[in-house]
Amino acid sequence: MSDLGKSTVIGLLAALAAGLTPALILGTTGQTILTHTTLDVAAAHDVHADEGVACTTCHGNALTSTRSSDLLLPASTLCAPCHLQASCEGDIVKACEKCHEGPPRSLLTERFRHAKRVAIVFDHSAHASNATCATCHPMDGQGSSGEPALPSMPLCIKCHPHEQAWEADQCSPCHLETKMGTIKTDLPGALLVPPGWMHGAEHDGSFLTDHAAAAAARPGLCAACHLETDCAACHAGKVKPAAIHPGDWIQFHPVSSALGKLRCSSCHSYQSFCVTCHRKTGVAWDSPSTLGVPSGNVFHPEGWSSLSGQSKHAKQAKKNLMGCVSCHTESDCIACHSASALIPVSPHPSTGSWHVQCKALAKKNKAACLKCHPTVPPVCL
Repeated sequence: MSDLGKSTVIGLLAALAAGLTPALILGTTGQTILTHTTLDVAAAHDVHADEGVACTTCHGNALTSTRSSDLLLPASTLCAPCHLQASCEGDIVKACEKCHEGPPRSLLTERFRHAKRVAIVFDHSAHASNATCATCHPMDGQGSSGEPALPSMPLCIKCHPHEQAWEADQCSPCHLETKMGTIKTDLPGALLVPPGWMHGAEHDGSFLTDHAAAAAARPGLCAACHLETDCAACHAGKVKPAAIHPGDWIQFHPVSSALGKLRCSSCHSYQSFCVTCHRKTGVAWDSPSTLGVPSGNVFHPEGWSSLSGQSKHAKQAKKNLMGCVSCHTESDCIACHSASALIPVSPHPSTGSWHVQCKALAKKNKAACLKCHPTVPPVCL
């Protein structure tokens, strides 16, 4: 997907999260034939059908059409024998307004516009020998509308289940491809996204944060539209998309963090991103005194790190160490839990089996021991 495509996807999900509706999103209902179907001709399909006019009377070229980019609209000369008003005689403007909702366009212009709007591969001639027009173009509910009754994807797969391609997540037999081999999703005036019934991959407002399960279940489905670089743009990019968080997130993120709902480290470094911000806002224990906030008294309650044996921070550190490192660095812990501290507090259990564990841990990583025992090595070393 192009850089434009990435920004379009992120923008789409941000808009959905904010409750906004993009101009056109294909895929929600499986409607993926054209990106824009509004015609300027008031052709009442139901009236023609009631009069017994066959589809091929107006759309005869559909029987031999092999490309979805072929324009199958009738020319005004074909309408004229039945509709005298189609002949522009006398007052041209009034004559045109009888059929056209706007200034009429030439067939050459319509062919150009139609070719750009096509979003799928389709061969009419191949279908004409095995199905009727109404099989793919149901007229139910069309009324007097001149809009084309286009088939949806659920209707297509009734006759074309293509189980092998479906299970292999191969979409290119029907959908247009990019040069990179992925589905063309950046369509003129629209964005092609999976419908809700397709393996839970609906790109709704929560998909940006909840897509992990769908991606793990069907990674091939994601790869049909996305390149690895699309994932890296968020998961490994230098600038993360702000749309991942709702508005006023800075005020409310501590609650989710305390409940353990977050995986901040997926995008942020605790020891740089979090600590830096917490220091600037006066939350960290070593925030600058110029902020006018007493250090260490902002976040933790009284007795949090007491030496009386009633210290509360040990239990919380074991429960959620990531919460600690969002404000504290390793040097903060060593200030107390070190053999060289003024009043050393051992973080090790007092049981006699600790020395056995100590030797095994020291053998794996001696540097960790020397952090707290810089001058006098522990007994196990």
